[in-house]
Amino acid sequence: MKARTLLALAAGMALAATAVEARVTEVTYARSLAFGGYSWPGVGQYERITGIAKAEVDPTDRRNAVIVDIGLAPTNTRGNVEYSFNFYILKPIDLSKGAHRVMYEPPNRGGKTWTALGRVSGGGDDPASITNPTVLANSFLMPRGYTMVWSGWDKSAGTSTANFNLTVTLPIVKNPGGSTITGPAYEYIVTSGTSCARITALLMIRGAIGGMGRPTKGSGPRFQSPKRCRAASNTRSLETSPVTMRAALFGM
Repeated sequence: MKARTLLALAAGMALAATAVEARVTEVTYARSLAFGGYSWPGVGQYERITGIAKAEVDPTDRRNAVIVDIGLAPTNTRGNVEYSFNFYILKPIDLSKGAHRVMYEPPNRGGKTWTALGRVSGGGDDPASITNPTVLANSFLMPRGYTMVWSGWDKSAGTSTANFNLTVTLPIVKNPGGSTITGPAYEYIVTSGTSCARITALLMIRGAIGGMGRPTKGSGPRFQSPKRCRAASNTRSLETSPVTMRAALFGM
């Protein structure tokens, strides 16, 4: 029962939208007592479950066509594109006492930002390490029996899983001949409180467009734009900085 419950949680994290199917093929995990064994009335103790889920998607399914260049990604023997991610789960040990509801938060560059919602302090990216009884008693989600889930999705989180950093491993796609894929990338920069409240900066990896800038010299696709948007009400300015981009499945 516990294994089936964990697999269901991991499957839900893979790609939540029912319009695009993803299949979890393997889950490895470890579990431990959370919050120093603190017990909430009517809910009981929590446990921490951390691990790695491996999954795959069918590149020929038209519903997956929204994934950039998925048709160029390497496939396994089943013809599917593989990826993996690590996850962090906090749940009541006895789920029959839980709320049967999940708080899922997509991490910010691998880190957790839930403290305001959870009404807790401390713990960093390992909230299970919080042991202060006053903080735990006054928290919001645990006394109500919520299960909390985080999973890696952001390539910019890096590759290190130290200190419960949440990462995703994605295949790098290439052209049929094996060359690097290059092309346009669009970056939307939004500010508030200035006359430049909504700024759209178009960054081109290859070639200039509309006089916005020019490719810089060096290896790899690189683009530098000198354009600025200066606020009329003050002296603040916004300038796009040089970026180096590599084509990767599910994003840059």
